[in-house]
Amino acid sequence: MSKTYRLSAKQNLEIIKISNALAQGKSVSVGFIASVSNNANKPNNK
Repeated sequence: MSKTYRLSAKQNLEIIKISNALAQGKSVSVGFIASVSNNANKPNNK
């Protein structure tokens, strides 16, 4: 598996975790969501 694919899969997993937590009404750190979103939105330069 390529490094890029593994990174994307990890980001997707984090996003799923956040979504599940929000669906259950748990508080999720805004900074954590922002960092995951920023990482997901950055163009991949590799």
